[in-house]
Amino acid sequence: MQIVRIKIENYRCIKKLTFFPSKHNILIGHVNSGKSTLLNALSLVADPDISRRYRPVEELDFFEGEILDSKGRPIAIKIEVTFSYCLPNEKNHFLELWEPWEIEKCNLIEDADDILVLDDKKNKFAFRITFEAKYDEREKEIVPDWYYPKFSFIGDSEEYRKCYQPDREKIGFFMIPAERDIRKALSFTRYSALDKALRTEKVNLDDEISKIGDSIQGVGEILFDNKEFEALIEEVQNRTEDMLDLNPDIKRKLTFEMSGLGQYDIMNVLRAFVAPKGAPRSYPIANQGMGAKQIITLATLRMLASRKKSSIIAIEEPENSLHPQMQRSLVTDLFKTDCQTFVTTHSVHVAEVSDKEHLYVFLDSDNGEKQAINVKPSKNKTWEEPTIKAIEKIQSHYPSEVLDSYFCKNVLLVEGPGDREAIPSLIRRFGSNENAQNLDDLGVVVIPCIGKESIPRVAPYFRSFGKKIYALADSEKGSSSGDVEIVKACDCAFFWPEKTAIERVLLDEVTEPTIDGFIVAMTDFGHEYFVRSNSASKGFDGKKEDVKSFLKKRLAHRKFAEFLQIDQPPKLVQLFAKELTLVLTKQKAATKVIIDATNNS
Repeated sequence: MQIVRIKIENYRCIKKLTFFPSKHNILIGHVNSGKSTLLNALSLVADPDISRRYRPVEELDFFEGEILDSKGRPIAIKIEVTFSYCLPNEKNHFLELWEPWEIEKCNLIEDADDILVLDDKKNKFAFRITFEAKYDEREKEIVPDWYYPKFSFIGDSEEYRKCYQPDREKIGFFMIPAERDIRKALSFTRYSALDKALRTEKVNLDDEISKIGDSIQGVGEILFDNKEFEALIEEVQNRTEDMLDLNPDIKRKLTFEMSGLGQYDIMNVLRAFVAPKGAPRSYPIANQGMGAKQIITLATLRMLASRKKSSIIAIEEPENSLHPQMQRSLVTDLFKTDCQTFVTTHSVHVAEVSDKEHLYVFLDSDNGEKQAINVKPSKNKTWEEPTIKAIEKIQSHYPSEVLDSYFCKNVLLVEGPGDREAIPSLIRRFGSNENAQNLDDLGVVVIPCIGKESIPRVAPYFRSFGKKIYALADSEKGSSSGDVEIVKACDCAFFWPEKTAIERVLLDEVTEPTIDGFIVAMTDFGHEYFVRSNSASKGFDGKKEDVKSFLKKRLAHRKFAEFLQIDQPPKLVQLFAKELTLVLTKQKAATKVIIDATNNS
């Protein structure tokens, strides 16, 4: 079983959202974009344990906390989930709720009674469940309901067909929130992941729990190994023996036993322990670090998912407290299950193990109207062919940079890899001062566009994700039309002075000792370029030309930027960092800025 459509109204930060998920779904977005809200909305619909709560939703769970409209009428939280791709037993259970799902159009054909429509092989079996909550004036309370939309409100009636807890248990939805609770994973408490696995596999531990109870009986005898304690109790026994008419055949008539340990009590006090490497004994999992708890929690869920032939798993921030390689390993393993997955993340490492068609960026269009946009260029019909080709080329060469952009507010498009290598390092070392901020503080990621002409083609892609777009390019003679296109495509475009590429920015104000030191350092690192170029015999200008050529051919711009002495700041870099800060912090309104120390406009 899979979810094929989710519709949410008036729930937390979401005023309205329609989302068509795929088999695996990695959800990315800024704070309050709706990622976690989506997962919690799915829990309200599909997690049977939610209905056991006294109050599944409260007033503050309504969008902007409003439970009544301007006319005093109740506003409803409404979450409708469409399920399809059902196994035969699931299909049989929900057969009378059958509604056709058009796979190609991602469309539900509601109220379809025509047998030809139902039997059309292009349509999949589907059914819907809705959670709705609104204030009831008679109850003076927010009342939740679960129902099937197909047989509800027929003929404008107020009646609905309830969806009861046992039906929701058939769905097999499991969620791990960002705040991990190991007790809800590997324990015998009711509705924990382990408890659900035991019920799914029909594993009965009654005999084993009874044996534990039997083995506990008589352990109180150990207390009497302490002779002082034994003397105290014998004194009490002697004073009461005649008055209470105790059994004369039993020597120890007053004893201590473990009591109140029925089957439920025993299972409730049993705790999982783990034996770390080098430790002399096992220790409670609850006493382990956050990373260990995270791994065990995810492993428990993975175990549960593998035992369900069809299940839906939702995990908030699986990267919590884990090293990058462990993040990738655990998420990759999760994707190997035959389950549908929903994962929210703030980690590039989690995102990079997912196919692009499974990555979605959440956007707030306006006043709580949310969108979930797939990052794969060919999946969005609003992007033109030049944009698709340009961004696919960049994604193939610089996947990490593109992934990083989904987590940032601002994108700085530069011409090529040399700019991408040098600019962040230069600004971090020389551009951060009282007049300027570094790129991380400004929320900027740098994307190399593999050519100046690609900048206006790439810009629409990032703009569709709600990013502010900025560009940094060379200003060359004969390229004025291209400059105009860049300015039109971006929120603000920055240009170096004419005939000033990134290599000139790096080398213009450099001293001869710095050039000599860089040549020696690169040669010591094993680069033979300067030996073959006979750079040692050349003058200062000749050495600079050799270094310039070396930077271009070996993409060593970052090495040179980090080699520059801190007292030799490139003035153009400092000026660019200042202008970028002014524009991004809205202290300056501009669409085009020439980075020229002698004539800045």
